Amino acid sequence: MIAEYLDRHRDEKPLVIFDTLGKVKPPKRSGEESFQVDYSHCSKLKILADSAPGSTILIIHHTRKADATDFVDLVSGA
Repeated sequence: MIAEYLDRHRDEKPLVIFDTLGKVKPPKRSGEESFQVDYSHCSKLKILADSAPGSTILIIHHTRKADATDFVDLVSGA
């Protein structure tokens, strides 16, 4: 659906917004690392964006709710 939208509107510099990444990515399988799953999924979205020069895919991704002393631990994803 996204590829078709980007192709149909390619001359208009289309914008696609995912609010949030978790709503559109496939579920993680047992044993998979979250970073690798997110990286793989976002790589596919990058290929889609590149297919329509001038387009933008904006992905909203929230930090996790649990506290952590290191700010990097608050982020899960790519």
